[in-house]
Amino acid sequence: MYDGFISYSHSADRPLARSLQRSLHRIGRPWYRPRALRVFRDDVSLAASPDLWSSIQDALLASRTFTLMACPESAASPWVAREVALWREEKSRDTFLIVLTGGELFWDDEAGDFDWARTTALPRCLEGWFTAEPLWVDLRERERRSGKEFRSAAATLAAAIHGVAKDELISEDLRQQRRLVSVLASLLTLTLVAGGVAVWQQRVAAAQRDRATEQARIALSRAMSGEAQRLMSSDPQLAVRLALSSWSASGSVQAKAALMSTLDQAKHVVSIVSPGTDTVSRNRPANVATRASVAMSADGTVAAHAYSDGKISLWDNKSRRSVTFAPPDWTSALALNGDGSLLAGTDGSKVKVWNTRDGSLTHDIPFSGDLNRLAMSSNGRWLAISGGGAGGSTPKFGVWNLETGRPVAEVQDDNAPGGPLEFRGDRLYTVDGRSPQAKVVTFEPESGTWTAFGAGRVWPHGLAVSESTLALLNGSALELWDLGTRARTRTTEVGEDACCVSVSADGRRIAVGTEQGAVLLYDQTLAQTTQLFQHPVRVQDLRMSDDGALVTSISENGTVVVTSPDRDGRMRAEVQGPPGVSGVAVSAAGTAAVSSSGEVVLRELSTLAEKSKFSAPGGTVRLSPDGQRLSVGRPGSHTTWDTTTGAQVGSIVTDEIGFLSDSRHLVTARPDGTPVAEDAGKRGTAPVGGSPHDQQIATNLRGDTVAVVTKAIQAHEGGGGTDMTLWRWSGGELEKIRQIHFAALVGGFAVSDDGEQVAATDIDGRVLLDDGRSEGAMVFGRGVDNARASVAFAPGLVAQQHPETGELVLWNSADGGEVGTWRHLGAAGKVTRLVATGDGGLLSAKENGLLTLWEGNPDAWMRTLCTTVTGGLSTEEQKRYLGDIDVRWPC
Repeated sequence: MYDGFISYSHSADRPLARSLQRSLHRIGRPWYRPRALRVFRDDVSLAASPDLWSSIQDALLASRTFTLMACPESAASPWVAREVALWREEKSRDTFLIVLTGGELFWDDEAGDFDWARTTALPRCLEGWFTAEPLWVDLRERERRSGKEFRSAAATLAAAIHGVAKDELISEDLRQQRRLVSVLASLLTLTLVAGGVAVWQQRVAAAQRDRATEQARIALSRAMSGEAQRLMSSDPQLAVRLALSSWSASGSVQAKAALMSTLDQAKHVVSIVSPGTDTVSRNRPANVATRASVAMSADGTVAAHAYSDGKISLWDNKSRRSVTFAPPDWTSALALNGDGSLLAGTDGSKVKVWNTRDGSLTHDIPFSGDLNRLAMSSNGRWLAISGGGAGGSTPKFGVWNLETGRPVAEVQDDNAPGGPLEFRGDRLYTVDGRSPQAKVVTFEPESGTWTAFGAGRVWPHGLAVSESTLALLNGSALELWDLGTRARTRTTEVGEDACCVSVSADGRRIAVGTEQGAVLLYDQTLAQTTQLFQHPVRVQDLRMSDDGALVTSISENGTVVVTSPDRDGRMRAEVQGPPGVSGVAVSAAGTAAVSSSGEVVLRELSTLAEKSKFSAPGGTVRLSPDGQRLSVGRPGSHTTWDTTTGAQVGSIVTDEIGFLSDSRHLVTARPDGTPVAEDAGKRGTAPVGGSPHDQQIATNLRGDTVAVVTKAIQAHEGGGGTDMTLWRWSGGELEKIRQIHFAALVGGFAVSDDGEQVAATDIDGRVLLDDGRSEGAMVFGRGVDNARASVAFAPGLVAQQHPETGELVLWNSADGGEVGTWRHLGAAGKVTRLVATGDGGLLSAKENGLLTLWEGNPDAWMRTLCTTVTGGLSTEEQKRYLGDIDVRWPC
């Protein structure tokens, strides 16, 4: 008896079939069994037999499930066709699974079958068999055939074969890993105890138990890290909680990677209000829409959301907490007034308005029908309602005066306005009618006046209004119209169908929700785009606050997220300075200096706010630890300035310098690499003479450690390289610490803040790390093909930034393991330098003047993610993911 049968093309998919079979054997495997599933694959499962087809037939009929690795080659294979035909004749379509490895699959909802005119990956013997789209996973892209994407796809198939939910199977896999660790730890402890009762044996046993416990925590941390990265696309709230718990369990490189990856995907997230559910995909046909809606007060203080048959929920954006408010009615549309004190909701057949402060019902509006749209004016005076038109019901539209409780407009016929509803002030914008040719109109509730907006403007899918601009969505097209001239001013393609649009009061920011789950932000020119969040499934509704600082969105599965264009959790600060940046430096006192053409700007390091500036020639810059001395370097000379007065206080003829810890001395070097301390106020030529062209000097931020580098000064075994000497400054003299050799030509290097480690990049863009303890330098990194890549230290990390793309890569300094990569989309320009701030920050400067202060401290990543969720793992989640291991919630 087999759990599964894999049918595939030997010429196209043999290696992939082998990998898939191995994964199915492993996922969810109890620790005491050799495999989780028994899966037939003809390469390994057949004994020598003169009747090959008979053996395959016996195995196929003895299997519970059938997995077809679909591609044009397997579709053309007579063996595959024979296997598929036999399964169709003898077995159920419910146990037929598909892995798409090439070609195309197209399902036709109307025909209830695959579109055989366009489908190239399936044998034609399947035509007419399916009544609903079968389970299939896509492994066509090479990137999906390894790593976490492949494991996720294999887990999807394994769950179907096991007959359990995917999350349950993954959780069982985690439990089995913990059980194995627990059994090994128990056996180890029993062995130690049985060895004797002597004190030294007890101590050994205790040490072994501690090590076993630590190993168990590390294993748990790694498992939760992988689960966090897998779940971010489907359950962001649980993903964040698992990433945080992983970091609390053990500061492993995998835990750092989970924090970094999660923060990257949630960089604009302020709050994950609701985690959503996967019942959409399990219990609802794909062509049946789920009603989900959000509303937000114009001032951004209050948000409301409702999903499917759930209750209305209120969210306080200031405290980032749910508000105690539970109207008993299910709702399909919501609206809030400007300060969030009034909430309107409809269950599709009636409309009610509540006071959100005390939960009291203020209006019960006698307006029935298939209602699905609401809009409330910011002053809470007017409420617009529309619905009907579906399933033969009469279209309806009405506007109520909430002060009098009486309607000022009611329309019940086929021409009743039925498109989006949006108030700006006391004016309502909507669509006149239900046909595709219906146009945008405005309605003045005070006078009852209707006005056509733009000639030729047809029925839009989404509509939003600022003080001067009308934003319209029509399919994938986003258009901006001037309210004064009523002319279209801008248009762009969103790139995919969009459901909804919202705009700030000044029209400078426009938010769009798409069918693919993206929440996109545009500026008023429609030229710049930022993705604020990626929902698991398509966006159903979104709202932006009037100031454009917050966007609340809800997806088809009920995930509700509040995002902010002003927030990037990966950064502490970012500013645009003058272009032509040639140098950047930071001081231990919290000052940054940035040089550009003709001036040096001093900035407060924590915020990058400008403190002062003075005229000075552009060039490389160095700051003293106390921030009161600045050196500006040009080829062959350095000039020292007093940053408090802007006055020049010294100059020295030499190529390379650094400031020492007392801030009164500079360090330069003789041609042989011996460092020499000089008075920072010295004027004239250094007695040591000019330094060699290939010589470099660097100090740590405190100025008590100096590294002097000379490239390829002598031959070494295995070829040339870079020699470096590390020196310690005690306040009176320089003491040699150690000699370092890198078997590569160094392009850039940095000294850690404690002076114990030196990191460098070679001409191939790899990272070299010397800690004085290992046998030679560690070499890691994938290379960036550029000798000018910058390198800097952060807590437990080495950072590397590509000068052309700005890609920031972080590596674990303990073992060289890659932690992750951050990209700054839309920030063009070459990177001049990357420097560490000493407190975990990483300051990046671009030639165009853009300064970015990245957050490089994993503990700070943790604190940022803590603000996006309320509370830790639930009791059920703790049992599922933590088992018996005690992990403190870090927030």
